Amino acid sequence: MTVYPLQSGPGQGPPIWDIIADRSGSLWIAASNALIKFDPHTEESTRYVPPDAQGEIRSIYEAPDGALWLTDHLYRFEPGTAQFTRYPITDAPILRMVPGRSAEHLWLATFDGVFRFDFRRNVVTHHYTHHPNDPDSLSSNRIFSLHEDAGGILWVGTEDAGLNRMLLAVDQFRHYRMIARQPDRVTTESITAMTGNASGTL
Repeated sequence: MTVYPLQSGPGQGPPIWDIIADRSGSLWIAASNALIKFDPHTEESTRYVPPDAQGEIRSIYEAPDGALWLTDHLYRFEPGTAQFTRYPITDAPILRMVPGRSAEHLWLATFDGVFRFDFRRNVVTHHYTHHPNDPDSLSSNRIFSLHEDAGGILWVGTEDAGLNRMLLAVDQFRHYRMIARQPDRVTTESITAMTGNASGTL
């Protein structure tokens, strides 16, 4: 194993939240408040920092046009010009970013509900929140995790109110509470991460 120390500022190396490989083979690394490009062939790295950096860069997605989308605040980064553009869609940090299977939008998990962001037009097309008097709304605004399955169904994991299944055709949600059937099993309503297999099992 070879260790490559990366510096995003003074002191020891930064925590690394996410890594992707772009179409050219370069690695892009979300490292604290910086975006780092690492060339595996030359072992050289370049550090980029948003001019109005707030919070941490936690996730990266490469769009079909080659632009990089970053969170926990939403930025578009152009690798060719090293230019950042911020989209202030919410004051809440974006905890998770999941590309839609249509490769036209991003699902964004925040403590202000779920946003659907069209990155072709750079606009929010939907903002889903919890409404106490609407049983078909999200079960909570505090969203930790997202997963869009092979059938296009969006699953939403909350910090404090279990799992939600989004019915896209009607913009409604069905709720699933994580209640243990055996008394010796741990019960939790906090879903921090999830994924699915080809058969649709979460």
